[in-house]
Amino acid sequence: MFGNKTISEFPLMKRSRFKVIDKETSEIGDGKTNAPTEEEKRWLNILKSEAPEHEKLRRKLSVCYLAEVVSYNNDEVTIVYDGAQYTIKRPVNSLRIARAREQSPMAALEELNFQRCIVTGAVPIAKDFSGIDSDVIQLLGAVAENFFFIPYL
Repeated sequence: MFGNKTISEFPLMKRSRFKVIDKETSEIGDGKTNAPTEEEKRWLNILKSEAPEHEKLRRKLSVCYLAEVVSYNNDEVTIVYDGAQYTIKRPVNSLRIARAREQSPMAALEELNFQRCIVTGAVPIAKDFSGIDSDVIQLLGAVAENFFFIPYL
């Protein structure tokens, strides 16, 4: 049904739009009503799918529900929180991420940040997360967990 599609082949759904869509309707809307558009319907069908081969894509697409996503592709995801934009990039050293992920998702996030894969604007955030609210750190952890750490679960 979905083939070997990558995340960049799916529409970006805004969190605010996700909250108002009637997920059970069979109608196709125009984006101005509660009925999902054809692309949004495909997005929702992936999230509803229980096929094991869609697990990775389903988890990646679910970041739109967790955070206000500005953009995503296979190499990075950009979110906005409280007016600040954060980008999480694909890890440089996946083996170190995998080892850290065995300990905990937060250890993996710390390793991701140590590799300078988390930036705000174009500037990497502090390696010790200083100056970043705990809410943002938890959100970044949840987004990274769903978007990049799937292969290591």
